Amino acid sequence: MSEFGWAYIGCGGIARTTASELVQTDDNTIIAAWNRTKEKAESFVEDFGGKVYDTAEEAIRAEGVEGVYVNVNGDQHAYYTKLAIDLGKPVLCEKPFTFNEKETKDLLYYAAEKDFSLDDIRTFLEYRHDKVLNLFNEHCRTIGKG
Repeated sequence: MSEFGWAYIGCGGIARTTASELVQTDDNTIIAAWNRTKEKAESFVEDFGGKVYDTAEEAIRAEGVEGVYVNVNGDQHAYYTKLAIDLGKPVLCEKPFTFNEKETKDLLYYAAEKDFSLDDIRTFLEYRHDKVLNLFNEHCRTIGKG
């Protein structure tokens, strides 16, 4: 079985928690890491593997990266999710996906325009955000359809 290669965008506490579980699997590996504080990324790859990149874009473009885990400060989730979409990579985004309904709607439409599916992001929307969840459900049928 081949390993699925991940780029970690953000290397803080939650990223370390998920990475500690991920590296115990047989079918996942961390290829690339980026953090705005390079020392944090260096410590992360020392513990979990991969290579540190100077920019998030370089990490996402790294050879062998098949998916992107976005785990930066919440106000930057949409930015890095869009970047991964632009670079053609599936995205696993830590919650909150975005901070408000408008930003979520904009991101869903952006993905649809790029013919990119965000179907699995439903997992990361908290139940108490009924408006956002309803918005997602209303529009997810159009995501990925030409």
